[in-house]
Amino acid sequence: MVDPDCVNLLERFGDRYKIAFDECYDPKHRPRESLDPWFMRIPCKIGHINPYGGEILELFVDGHRKTRAKIKKLDFVMLYTEGDDEASFLFDVKDFNRVAHIAGPLKRRRLTDEQKAKAAVRLQKYQYRSADKTRLEAQRRTQTVQYGQRY
Repeated sequence: MVDPDCVNLLERFGDRYKIAFDECYDPKHRPRESLDPWFMRIPCKIGHINPYGGEILELFVDGHRKTRAKIKKLDFVMLYTEGDDEASFLFDVKDFNRVAHIAGPLKRRRLTDEQKAKAAVRLQKYQYRSADKTRLEAQRRTQTVQYGQRY
């Protein structure tokens, strides 16, 4: 297990928001417990949020000048770096909801029980069937064709 010195975004916000990983990190085929929280990020409409260290998060804004100006005015956010079209802001994890309201993190899709039931019925014909069932169906088809009946 990785011993993080930062906020684990997957544990803290993974039930509500999409969690992505840095391009240089490959989370595939790793147990959930061993995923490195330093490479986690929450994609947003204006950029992304990632851990900075301890209980501090970083909001990276790419473009969106008006939104950057709005974030700069917040008293609980500190401007970390600023370029021509991008900026990084630091804020405490306890202020996440206030920053998220402006940044617009992408939410996870949630299906109601009714939607899940409809999807299960609709996708039933695409479910995996064992090789034995498939072989038996093929035998039945060939038998019907051999005896002159149309299938």
